[in-house]
Amino acid sequence: MSKGLILLVEDDPTLREIYRQALIGRGFTVAVAADGETAISLLYRHMPRLIVLDIMLPKMNGIDVCRRCRVIMQKPVPILFLTSADSMETFRAGLDAGGDDFLLKAGPIKSILDRIEHWISNRQRGLPQARRRQVIGDVDAARALADSPSTRAAALPPSALSKPKARPTIDQGWEDAKT
Repeated sequence: MSKGLILLVEDDPTLREIYRQALIGRGFTVAVAADGETAISLLYRHMPRLIVLDIMLPKMNGIDVCRRCRVIMQKPVPILFLTSADSMETFRAGLDAGGDDFLLKAGPIKSILDRIEHWISNRQRGLPQARRRQVIGDVDAARALADSPSTRAAALPPSALSKPKARPTIDQGWEDAKT
């Protein structure tokens, strides 16, 4: 018996097949799309329990697909972005579009599957609006803090501003180089 339908939207055929097989191995039924337009058309025929959505897609990026999914779907469905991007701007745009979580492509497949299982088993079908606003505020605050010139300077240890010590040569050990 299937745990439910997952819509997997990934343009890389190798990754798409790896994720599809892993999800099937965990007991899910998987519908796949290689681009945003195909993903949208699948939503008119199937209602998934969860969507795994790459951000960088041909024809329509994942952020735009997420916005359209939220309009098309009649009930809340978790949308998890699958991405190699790790910028605050990407996180904010994804949350603002209605995404619920981020899965890093570089992460272990087990971690990705565990996050998917978490969202499937979670009775709450996506982030509540108040929590989404709080997370977006946290991302904005972190981004502002990271962009502040005084924060960047304060984050540097005093030794970073001094002249670096000479690196040891092959004949010289690290202990000799420090003196």
